[in-house]
Amino acid sequence: MEAIFFHHQAEANCDTARPERSYRRALIICEQDLGPDHPEVAKSLRHLGECLRSEGKYAEAEPLLRRALGITEKSLGPDHLEAALSLNFLGYFYQSQKRSAEAEQLLRRALAIREKILGPDHRSVASSLSYLAECVAAQDNRAEAESLSSRARNTPPTAVRLGWR
Repeated sequence: MEAIFFHHQAEANCDTARPERSYRRALIICEQDLGPDHPEVAKSLRHLGECLRSEGKYAEAEPLLRRALGITEKSLGPDHLEAALSLNFLGYFYQSQKRSAEAEQLLRRALAIREKILGPDHRSVASSLSYLAECVAAQDNRAEAESLSSRARNTPPTAVRLGWR
């Protein structure tokens, strides 16, 4: 599929000005080929949203990340691993905006989904624990942040990693 090619092209050029254009093109192709509510569209939205966040285009990024979460929850269900990924992206966005209370709610949901499906010793769970630790530390909850960080650090090094974030 052409859209997948553009996802990979955008990721390969992540440090240049080109990924945004590639992600936008992938999104257009996905929407045209698969319809506006397909899980691949959500993936394109997440990538474009994260790209825009990293460029400081926060007003553009947030609605894309929110839409990605909505599509994922509607098409795959609110307890799907892809929903956890969308929750992490949006939670990380909110955390980067110093909106820690909003971020915490999403990051806790993502962690719960991953723990339920993958078990406590999975690398994706460790990733969720790390993001949540960062979030609660920003709210001066040092004890919980340390507990979460400790759990993340104690994830077995051989644990399988699923995706990123």
